[in-house]
Amino acid sequence: MSLATILIVDDDASFRRVLEYQLQEAGYRVVAAENGGKALEIFSEGPCHAVLTDLDMPGMSGTELLAELRRRSPDIPVIVITAFGTIESAVGAMKSGAFHYLTKPVNRDELLHTLGNALKFAGLVAENR
Repeated sequence: MSLATILIVDDDASFRRVLEYQLQEAGYRVVAAENGGKALEIFSEGPCHAVLTDLDMPGMSGTELLAELRRRSPDIPVIVITAFGTIESAVGAMKSGAFHYLTKPVNRDELLHTLGNALKFAGLVAENR
């Protein structure tokens, strides 16, 4: 299998760079966007195998982005990452179709484990179509 492409969406440039570095080190191809609109442009241009998105962003929220990604590609695993984690936002994200929910600061091992599970799950869903 070719390298999985991961789309990172976060308005915090330094956090985006840290995630990019960690994922590239782990062998993923990474594309990044600073907001939901740019993320949808990137998503339309080529295949992404998973999305990591912040919830609280100016313009389109992570929840709105999640809904649009699910509409365009129902099986894409979306992992929500937020600095303002609450039980309500976690439940809301999961009900909206998020694969998983992580809070900042993100533990690298937990992120890689969650992402690996998301990609395996997406692969199983694709196999069973």
